[in-house]
Amino acid sequence: MQATDFNLTDIIAVLQKRWKSIAVFVTVSMVTAAAILFFIPKKYQSAVIIVPGNPVLADKSRLFNQNIQGLYGVLGNGDDVETISGIITLDTTYYQLIDTFKLVDYYAIRSETIAEKRKVALKRLQKDLEVVKQEDRQLKISILTKEPGLSAAIVNKAVAIAEQQLQSIWKQNYQQNITNLKVASSQLAKQYRELTDSAVHINSVADREIVEQKKKQLLDHLAENGKVEQELELAVNGLPPVLYVLEKGFPSVSADKPKFLSSLIIVFFTSFVFGVFLVLWNERT
Repeated sequence: MQATDFNLTDIIAVLQKRWKSIAVFVTVSMVTAAAILFFIPKKYQSAVIIVPGNPVLADKSRLFNQNIQGLYGVLGNGDDVETISGIITLDTTYYQLIDTFKLVDYYAIRSETIAEKRKVALKRLQKDLEVVKQEDRQLKISILTKEPGLSAAIVNKAVAIAEQQLQSIWKQNYQQNITNLKVASSQLAKQYRELTDSAVHINSVADREIVEQKKKQLLDHLAENGKVEQELELAVNGLPPVLYVLEKGFPSVSADKPKFLSSLIIVFFTSFVFGVFLVLWNERT
């Protein structure tokens, strides 16, 4: 019976005899891979790393009370990371990025209507833009595009949009409170004027004292409302940071994809192993 299994001596002998075939196979594989990698569009990655600020510090009562403010750290928690991540991955955020950087043209989308083009661009951007929650309450936003400057601009803009949205929430809340206070103060002032006008026609001393007491109460309320209104206006203009940028997005110096050298090394070892296998398989008898 003819043996079909190799022993180590046979394997070495076969490799010594067929080394040129293996070398040719590896060389052809390397040249082919290099040609493919050369023509593949290069992509550049940019990333930004942020941590959330503590939203508790934006509360007006803590803005004007240093003793209370000192009890809270400047950084947010895991829930705040989720909030920022949720804002960045909203369709409205993606559409802002699409319109700002004209990504419909960048992706060369061909559709009948603008709405369809923007929808396709949304899907492309969702695939390219990566939002990853890391340890220590960090959030990494990264993207790969064919232009290094575009990659950096997109991730930085995404962070700016999230920051603007979060600050807008607090500002809208304070602005609404300011509006409510102005309305309340206007009503108090109206009541004060009415009491002042009516006091002229009051002859009773006791009634005059009652009216004066009510007027004093109204003035106290107006003064308190004015104080709170000023604090709210200061709070609007002095909100603490909603996030902190640990690493800003910068244009990549060299292409991040494809990885030319590492890809060729992988091709070399893969083709070598496969070439050896083919030679041994061909010489198995």
